[in-house]
Amino acid sequence: MFMLMKEKVRNVWKLQRGFDLIDVLHVYFMVRFDVEADKEKVMSGGPWKIFNHYLAVCLWSLEFVASKA
Repeated sequence: MFMLMKEKVRNVWKLQRGFDLIDVLHVYFMVRFDVEADKEKVMSGGPWKIFNHYLAVCLWSLEFVASKA
């Protein structure tokens, strides 16, 4: 499922360079972009739809706890 998710966001986002997708559990993922322009595109673009569901994106916070979100 993880590799399918990564391929889906790659196709939807159409980024200039690569990215790392990290599963942080509880249906949350963290993304590390190779270039800042791709991060800006994802953060300011959208709405993003994956598997017929909207994909919410936000900047990472040190206070974020996936199990409590």
